[in-house]
Amino acid sequence: MIRSLNKYSILVVLFSTLILLNAEAQYYGLFFRSSNSIAPQRTGLDLSENGFLKFNNEFEISFDLMMRAERNFDFGYILRIVGSDGNNIDIIYDQFTTSKNTILVTCGQKFSSISLNIEETGIIDQWRTLTVRVDLKKDILELSLGDASFIETDIGLKSEREFKFLFGSNKFAQFETTHVPPMIIRDICIKSNKKKINHWPLQEYSGNFAKDKLKGKRARVYNPVWLNMKHMKWELERKIQVNGSSSILISHEKDSLILLSDAEYITISLNNNNLKIKKLSEPIPYVKEGGRLFHIQDNKKYMLVNAGNGRIIDFDPVELTFKEKHAAIFPNSSNWHYNIFQDMDSESILVFGGFEGSKYNNKLSRYNQINNRWENPVIRGRNLPPRYLAALGVSNSNDSLFILGGYGSETGSPILNPHFYSDLYSYSIKDSSFSKIFEYGSGFGSRAFANSLIIDSAESCFYALQFSPYSHESSLQLVKGSITRPEWNLMADKIPYNFKMGHSYADLFYSIKFQKLFAFTTAYNDSTNISDVCIYSLFYPPGVTYEKVQSDNTRKKMWIWIILIISVDIILIMYIAIRKKIIGKTNRRKNFTPSIPETGFFSTDLLKNTWESKSTESGKAIPEKRIYLFGGFRLHLNEEQEISNKFSPILKELFLLILLNSSASSNGVSNKILLEQVWGDMSLKNAKNNLSVNINKLRTILGPELSIMLKNVSGFWKFDLEGMEHIIFCDYWECWKILRSENRNTEEQISNLIQLIHRGGLLLNTSYEWLDSIKAKISHQIIDLLVDFSSEKGAKSDPDFAIKIADTIFLFDMINEQAMELKCKALVQLGKHSMSKDVYTKFSKEYLILYDVAYERSLKEIIES
Repeated sequence: MIRSLNKYSILVVLFSTLILLNAEAQYYGLFFRSSNSIAPQRTGLDLSENGFLKFNNEFEISFDLMMRAERNFDFGYILRIVGSDGNNIDIIYDQFTTSKNTILVTCGQKFSSISLNIEETGIIDQWRTLTVRVDLKKDILELSLGDASFIETDIGLKSEREFKFLFGSNKFAQFETTHVPPMIIRDICIKSNKKKINHWPLQEYSGNFAKDKLKGKRARVYNPVWLNMKHMKWELERKIQVNGSSSILISHEKDSLILLSDAEYITISLNNNNLKIKKLSEPIPYVKEGGRLFHIQDNKKYMLVNAGNGRIIDFDPVELTFKEKHAAIFPNSSNWHYNIFQDMDSESILVFGGFEGSKYNNKLSRYNQINNRWENPVIRGRNLPPRYLAALGVSNSNDSLFILGGYGSETGSPILNPHFYSDLYSYSIKDSSFSKIFEYGSGFGSRAFANSLIIDSAESCFYALQFSPYSHESSLQLVKGSITRPEWNLMADKIPYNFKMGHSYADLFYSIKFQKLFAFTTAYNDSTNISDVCIYSLFYPPGVTYEKVQSDNTRKKMWIWIILIISVDIILIMYIAIRKKIIGKTNRRKNFTPSIPETGFFSTDLLKNTWESKSTESGKAIPEKRIYLFGGFRLHLNEEQEISNKFSPILKELFLLILLNSSASSNGVSNKILLEQVWGDMSLKNAKNNLSVNINKLRTILGPELSIMLKNVSGFWKFDLEGMEHIIFCDYWECWKILRSENRNTEEQISNLIQLIHRGGLLLNTSYEWLDSIKAKISHQIIDLLVDFSSEKGAKSDPDFAIKIADTIFLFDMINEQAMELKCKALVQLGKHSMSKDVYTKFSKEYLILYDVAYERSLKEIIES
């Protein structure tokens, strides 16, 4: 028995270790809005918003720091250390008083001897650790940044013991400032007596507070820009209207985006987003027909290539003149959404595919810049099938092209079995041969791609922008795929994109210097001869979607629960084995009934409460027809008849999609969304047929009284539950009403909310990709409301109710520090000191498992706070 238990314990430990290997987000930190933003929108961070941090003889603060290369900046405060008596130390990034970018340190009203040249520190666009150590007894400051170290004496803090730490913009007394340097910081650590007492990693994704990993202290953030989100959320850099059609190019030499329209030459600085527009004396032809802009090698001019009709135009951006090369006529009459690439080594332009005339093509054409001729290279081996709306990219070594997906047919005919491709091909520039790498399979779905594929050979992956060509209100979604195995993931958030054949275009660029992806969309309007141009940026490398992060966090918590359950099982088995050995009676095990300890995270009193025995806010009895979503999906037509088991997986997803969107939106959910989410792998015709059939099935299951609430208004489906509380009860709907109500922060409303959600999280054991964001949103709002209420009321007024609040928070966040503190205080208030200690001990163990750091705040500190 003991040997088997040891093996079991080892498995649990190994299992726990695997979970802990699930690393935190790599690209995290706080991005400070600087002089490029108006003063009220600049970023600030206060580590102790409502007071000061206390120290005895010395302290140390360290953080990772990265400076961004921005112009039009004079100076800003990296960190202000302010004592309670008004003495201060400032660390300043200065371009104002010196000719070079410098970090200066001031002590009160005087400059210290500490001065660092920014260029020499290597801190521009790179992380370096900045550490400030202060010896209060000796009145000495030591500052280190990278390999550089400085000491300053007589700093004026000898009498101070309480301090505020202010980064960037702040509103504190006479130290208020909006002078913010272009910086990013992360991993702020504070030590006292060489012991780490605080750690703010700054790994948040949203919100105005940063959480201390060790003691749970909240730091206040003003106008935050979380670096996690800069890798996950596309930022709209520019939205402009230009005359006529347009073509775009990223100029790495000029650090600019170059935009050439029929009548304008436009540059947009990547440094400061400045826009310059120059009008052309006469319109440039062939931009409208799908022209693409390229550099002319060893020349400051550009070349407009239109592979649809073979026209080539040289453009001079200084003289604003152009010259058409009439000799370069290519026999194509028209060609749309082809892929094009500039081979700088051979000074040629390669063009593949497109929709030519009335068919898809797989021609490979090459424009030779040296002799000004179009050529048709002989392809060795098998050509790849005709297609357009594919993505094309080049390897880092510039010897191979990659072509991803697209839409077409084996014969090129748009009538004979056209379909989306889910393949990846490579093309050897040297050998002029295609090779199929692999198929992604049916799970790849129905997707077309923007023109360019960004290849990261070091990581053996690519990035592309996908969209649906069948929707005029589509969106671009970044996709990351492997070039060594058929794997892909959705990345970042979506970009609005209205696709229209021949009138819209999207592309993707990468800037090595700025470590950013740039997405470009344009939509041309025939009637006005105006193009709407949007330029977006995303920090590189991209992060997964926010929904994926929330799903991973939920999964991580699920594994922790599994460990807890297994651990409890081990304890019970060991208890039984020891009891059996001591007493020596075989019937002990048969008669043994384990009990649920009241010292756990969930009190048994809370679990006994049921909403069924209560009334609604209006005082009316709960109707027999009930929909339960918290804790799991159940639907009752009456006390005896539960019909949840009648829902097939498809019907269940369809029902939940409509129901959840009915609560969150007055419009409901569109046919388009239903077709994409539930039948995204089918043709449009089959998907529509399936939707119609399953709506009828759903009405049949719901019965006549409920099915009339399922309505379709202008292509949007919804359950019209407003005013139907006397017919059907839905815990999710009631929960939303409480969360939206103005008087939600009352004891009565909080009690109602607890009764509604006591079964557990929203739709436990139900998982859809679209559901993750809804679960995260409702969980965050519930936790915030309960935490805010408990912060105001505390545990003293009603400790029993405080315990219920804490247990409810634990249902949604099992390692919630506010809930633990609230429950410990409430138990002490009731005289249950040992139970309070058990809760604290259990929490500390789980905290260690989750963060791999001991929870340093003692139970005594919690009780006395």
